[in-house]
Amino acid sequence: MESGAPQVLERRVADADKGMTPTTRFLRALAWVLPLIGCLAAALVERAAGYVTAVWAWQAVVLVLPFLAFAWGALRIWPNQPLRAPLAGLAGSGLVSFCCFWAWWFSPGMGRAFGALLFVASLACVIWLGNTMPSSCRVQGRKLLSMTLAWISGAYFVVCFSIYPIGSDNAVRKIQCRFSHALPIDNALPLIFAEQLMTGKVERPMIEKWLSSDRPPLQTGSYLTSQFFSFPDRELHYQIHGVLLQLLWIVGLLTLLQACGISPRVQFLTLIATSLSALAIVHGAFVWPKLLPVAYLLGVVALLLKGKQDRSWSWVDGALLGALAALANLAHGGTAFALLGLGLYALCHRVLPGRGFLLGAIASCVVVTVPWTCYQRFVDPPGNRLLKWHLAGVVPIDQRGVGESIWQSYRELDATQIVENKLNNFQALFRALTHGYAGWVPALLRTTVGLGTPADYETVRLAQFYVLAANVAWMLPGLLLLGFRRPAQHVQDRIQARQMLYISLWICLVWCLLMFIPGETVVHQGSLLPPMLLSVAGMIGYCSISPLLGWLAFFLNGAVFWRVYVVYSLEVFRANWLRYPVPLHGSAVVFSVPLQLGVISAALLAGVSLWFASAAPSDDRAPSPA
Repeated sequence: MESGAPQVLERRVADADKGMTPTTRFLRALAWVLPLIGCLAAALVERAAGYVTAVWAWQAVVLVLPFLAFAWGALRIWPNQPLRAPLAGLAGSGLVSFCCFWAWWFSPGMGRAFGALLFVASLACVIWLGNTMPSSCRVQGRKLLSMTLAWISGAYFVVCFSIYPIGSDNAVRKIQCRFSHALPIDNALPLIFAEQLMTGKVERPMIEKWLSSDRPPLQTGSYLTSQFFSFPDRELHYQIHGVLLQLLWIVGLLTLLQACGISPRVQFLTLIATSLSALAIVHGAFVWPKLLPVAYLLGVVALLLKGKQDRSWSWVDGALLGALAALANLAHGGTAFALLGLGLYALCHRVLPGRGFLLGAIASCVVVTVPWTCYQRFVDPPGNRLLKWHLAGVVPIDQRGVGESIWQSYRELDATQIVENKLNNFQALFRALTHGYAGWVPALLRTTVGLGTPADYETVRLAQFYVLAANVAWMLPGLLLLGFRRPAQHVQDRIQARQMLYISLWICLVWCLLMFIPGETVVHQGSLLPPMLLSVAGMIGYCSISPLLGWLAFFLNGAVFWRVYVVYSLEVFRANWLRYPVPLHGSAVVFSVPLQLGVISAALLAGVSLWFASAAPSDDRAPSPA
C-alpha cells in the first residue's frame, strides 16, 4: 500500500462523518443514550437488577480503561497504521493483567497496589489522550469507542440473558446448568486460583483434581485487577468480569473484518449473527475461559491477512503478533492447535514475512511465555497435564514428560488402529461419535421450521456443544457459495472469506491428527477459532451473493437460537431447578419487567452500536492483488 493511502482514506472517512444526515446523528446519539435508559430503569425499579448493573458497570470500567489507554496511545504513535490501535489495546490490556497475576503471586499487598495504580494510571492516560488527541486521529478514535461500546453492551446482554431468570446468587455454579447439560467446574477454576492468591497461599494441589499449573492464568490475573477493593459477592463480580472477557472477541472480530476491507453491511450482519449463536452465548456465559483466546487469535489472523495483501511486514507488527499469540496461549491451552494451524497456513499459502517481523514475533512471544513456563516447571510441576491428556490420552497427573507419554501411548497401537483413530477424529467434526448425537441434522431442520419437539431441542443443544458442524449450523451452506465469481462487486469479500476458511481447515487438520483419543475432536476440546471463522466466512458467502440470503441465514440461525436457548433452556431450568447441584432459593428466580427491559435495551444497544462500529469505511482495506 502506498504511504499516502491511509491519509486519503482517513480524509474520506472524515468527510463522510461531517456529511451525516440528521437521522444518522440521532441514531448515533441513541446508541449512547440507550444503555443509560435500560440500566436506569432496571436500577430504579428493582434492587437486584440495579446491583447486577452496577457490578457490570464497575467491571466494564476496570477492563475498558487499560484497553483504551493502550489503543489510543498506539493511535497517537502510529496515526497512519490504524490496525495497530485495537491490537495494541488487546495486547496491552492482556499484558498488564498478566503482570497483575505476578504481583498478587509475590504478595497480596503488592497485587492490590498494582491494581490501584493500574486503574489510576489508565484513567489518567485515557483523559489525557482523549483531550489531546490530534484531529487526524479522532475519526479512528471514535471507531475504537464504538468497538468498546459494542463489546461491553454485548457483555451486558449476555449477563442479563444468562442471569436474570435464575438470580445472581451462586452465579458461577448456576451457570454450569443454564444453557447446557450439567457442566464441570472448569468455569470456577480461575476464581479458585484467584481466591487462593488473595489469601497469600496457593494450595498444592489447588483442589482435589487440579494443580494451579494445569490451567493458564490470564483470566485469573484479569479478574484480580478489579480486586484492589474488597467487594462482597466475589462470585458475581467474577462471573460478570469473565463474561466481559469472553465477549472481547467482538473487538477482535471487528478489527479483522475492517482490516480485510469487508463491506459495512456484511460486517453488521456477520456480527449480529455471530453474537446470537450458541458459540457466543454458551461459551460467553460459561467462563471456562475458551472464548477469551479467540479475541487474540482474531488479531493474529488480521495481521496475517493484511500482511498477505500489502506485504508490509514491520517488526512492530511482528511484536504485536507474538504478544497476541502468547496471550492466547496464556488464556487457554487449546490455543496450541490454532497456533500450529496458523503456522501451516502461513507456510503453505506463502505468507512469508520479513526477518524483522519474525524476530519481533519470536522475541515478544518468548518474553511473555517464559515466566509461566517457569512457574509450571519449578513452582507447581509438572504443568503438562493437558498436553499429555490431548496428545497422549494420559489423564492422571504423573511426572513423565510429554514426549515420553506420547511415545508410550502410540507404541501400544498398531498402524491400523492409529489410522482408524485419526479417521474417527475427522468424522467427529460432523457427528459426535462418543456422545451419540448423530441425528442432529433432522432435529435442526425440524427446530428451524417450528416442528421440533423437546427431544429435538435437546439434541440440537447438545450437538451444538459437541459437534463443530452443528455449532456452525446454518452458516455451513454459505461456505459453498464462496466459490462463486458473481456478483463482481463482492469479490474482495469472498477472497478474504476463503482465507478464513483455509485457516479453519488447517487448524482442523492439525487438531484431528494430534488428538490421541478417537472421536474426541469435539468443540470444547480444541480452539474455538475454527467455528468462529467458519461462521463468519459462511455469512460472508451468503451476503456476497445477495443481502437477502444473508438476512435469510440470520433468521434461520435466529429461529434455532430462539427455540433452543431462549424458550427451551428456560423451560428446562424451571422444571429442574430444585435438582441442580446448587439449591436455588425461590426468591432468586425472577422474571421481572425491569430486567427484561434491561435485556431488550442491551440487545438494541448491541445492534445499534455494532452497526456504528462497522458502518464507517475501513481505513485498512488493502488493494486486491493484481
